[in-house]
Amino acid sequence: MAMATSRRTGARALCCYCCYCYCWWYHHQFSHWSLVVAIAIRSIGGFWDDENVPIGRNEVADAAEAVAPAVVNLAVLTRTGGGLFGVRGGHDREGVVAATGSGFIIDTKGVCVTNAHVVRGAASTKLRVTLHDGRTVEGQVVAADAASDIAVVQLDEKRAPYPCVKLGQSDNLRAGEWVVALGSPLHLSNTVTVGIISNVTRRASDLGMGGAARARMAYLQTDAAINQGNSGGPLCDLDGRVVGVNTMKALGADGVSFAIPIDEARRVVTQLLDHGRVRRPYLGMKLLELNAGICESLRTSTGTPFPPKECERGAVLLPHVHPGAPADRCGLHSGDVIVKVNEKDVTGVQSVLDPLEPGKKVHFEVVRRDETTRKGFVRLCVVVQAEEMRGG
Repeated sequence: MAMATSRRTGARALCCYCCYCYCWWYHHQFSHWSLVVAIAIRSIGGFWDDENVPIGRNEVADAAEAVAPAVVNLAVLTRTGGGLFGVRGGHDREGVVAATGSGFIIDTKGVCVTNAHVVRGAASTKLRVTLHDGRTVEGQVVAADAASDIAVVQLDEKRAPYPCVKLGQSDNLRAGEWVVALGSPLHLSNTVTVGIISNVTRRASDLGMGGAARARMAYLQTDAAINQGNSGGPLCDLDGRVVGVNTMKALGADGVSFAIPIDEARRVVTQLLDHGRVRRPYLGMKLLELNAGICESLRTSTGTPFPPKECERGAVLLPHVHPGAPADRCGLHSGDVIVKVNEKDVTGVQSVLDPLEPGKKVHFEVVRRDETTRKGFVRLCVVVQAEEMRGG
């Protein structure tokens, strides 16, 4: 045993001596290589730049800490009679909580963003707003937009200044990025959950949400836990910037939640503050996205080669054009098929809706069935009208 131990010790000593000799020789004989090695190490070190450093134990905590002071809990208060037989003494009693949700402050003067469905019916009542530090202030709904599900609440300005969040950008988000959700799920205030962005453009139509205004909406999908009471709270990135407004989750499924992109929310909030409403494009026509199956069915029912084969790749049929609407006035007809918008090929309903802005001209190229030629290309120009939608 002693012999074996002695041999191991000797081997270790020999290795150490050899390493020392090599280092001394390398340093004195090839010292000029040190600069090359340093440059190489520096270039390799680029792998660990700010974009690639692994997430540390405090990344999520730091992000939540940056946003949390501006996160609030909203309670919609209703008026009720003061006694068993209604109003007592001619006065209402205010204080029964009808609904709750979350929100976040975007301005030191107390401008707060939340979901429209959180404050639905609260236009004539007061809101009880609980701040992160436990203080309670009054709030009043400034305006709400049901289509985007965004509402603006003004907190008691006498209690200003308020802590506020930093708004980020959602247009450059990528699937797989880490995000943090804050709010008051199930009345549990100051709750933080974490997850990733699962999808950056989940269309309203994918979620079974209809309506012309909502057809333009695209949501952020995340697996961060969002439950009842989280609605209206912020979804932030690891830099502590708000990138979304938590709005809903899929029923009967875990890890499938949705947030309104902050870029869309910012546009809506700006219009609500400036005009008290949101102006959206209106043409007055119904849209149906075509595919091979629908086109074949239409050909069979009409006994004609219309729509032509080139319409099977996402062209949009107009089943109905409202009389007197902008689409009707510019010459669009029921049965027309839109194949180009502003010289760009149509690849679905969204490619028709996206270019529309109130007051701006849009150019359509449509395929129209003609009784003699059976097919004709028609180019039309229409000025988009604003459909002013007031929140509900």
